[in-house]
This record gives sequence, structure tokens and C-alpha cells, in this order.
Amino acid sequence: GEFLERIKLVHEDSFAVTDAHMPSLQMSELQNYFTAGKPILAHGHHAARFFSSVSPKHTLISFVAVPLQVAGRLIGTLNVFSFTPSKSFDEGARKMLSVLASRAASAIDNARLYDDLLERNDELRQVNGSLDAKVDELAQMNMQLFEMNNLKNDFLTTMSHELRTPLNSILGFSDVLSAAANLDKKQQRYLQNIQSSGKDLL
Repeated sequence: GEFLERIKLVHEDSFAVTDAHMPSLQMSELQNYFTAGKPILAHGHHAARFFSSVSPKHTLISFVAVPLQVAGRLIGTLNVFSFTPSKSFDEGARKMLSVLASRAASAIDNARLYDDLLERNDELRQVNGSLDAKVDELAQMNMQLFEMNNLKNDFLTTMSHELRTPLNSILGFSDVLSAAANLDKKQQRYLQNIQSSGKDLL
């Protein structure tokens, strides 16, 4: 991942250390140690392997590095340098920094989880908004279908009434014709078709 360095001097008598004077960490070497579960406490030239470059103007006296880990996952490092000859870090300082790193990692992870939660809430709010719009659209469509169904029923009722009057006349006339004795088989068949079709329409 990406590593960012934040440097702050905490001793008012310390010399001015600029970014150009700060040692450049060899992050791959630190990761190898942290992956193996080892913090780093090194002094003087023994610390050189953890840096890609060290300023010749200032001598690095002591160096402590501990991992920022969440559930075994490395999310960063906490590094402390000493350029003061009388200030060398010891195991107690390393342990104290490890406790601080553990709390810092938890705080960072909680902040990330909170940001993720806010992002998910925003996504859910957008999805809910889309669903509300779809529900409104479906409600309007249902109303339109209801109105169309009413129109269809009105149309069928009207057409049924309009058809019944002439159909009744046709059926009555076909009954009169069927009573005639001089109809051949073809004419009788036509009359039967008229009567059965007319009754189906009624």
C-alpha cells in the first residue's frame, strides 16, 4: 500500500531537521520484519539497513519502529528517530510505542469503519430513493390499468346492448324461416349456423 511520513520535532533544543535531512525509510525491509511479527529497535550503524539514505550532516543515534496492525493486517508504521547523542531508545520505549501503536491502529480502523458505514448509508439512501420512485411509477401504472379496465367494461356493456337488439331480431326472423316447410338442406344448415352463432354472441 501507500506509506506517508509525518515528521514532528518534540524537543525545543533540537536542531532544525528538514525533510531533506530526514532518513528515508526502506519500507520493504520494515515490512519483512513486521510480517514476521518483529518490531524494530536499532542504534547507530545497526539501523542503516532500514534506510535507503541517511543525511551525512546528522548522525542517527537511535531508531524504533512498530507496526500498526488490525487483525494481522499491516495498515502502517509508527517510527521514532533520535538525533540527540544522549537520547537512545530502550526496550521500555519500544514497548510503550507498541501500546501506542495498537491503540492508534484501532482508532484508525474505527475511523475507516465509520467512513465505510457513512458511505453505505449514502448508497442505501440512494437505493431507497430509486425504489420510492419505482413504487410511485408502478402505482401510476396501476391506476392507468384500472381506468383502462373500467373503460373496457363500459365499452363491452355498451356494445353488448347495441348488439342484442339486432341479434334478437335476426334470431326471431331465423326462427320464422326455420318453420317454413319448403327449405332445402343447404338453407336449413345456413339457418342453424345463424341461430347458433347469434346465441353465442348473446
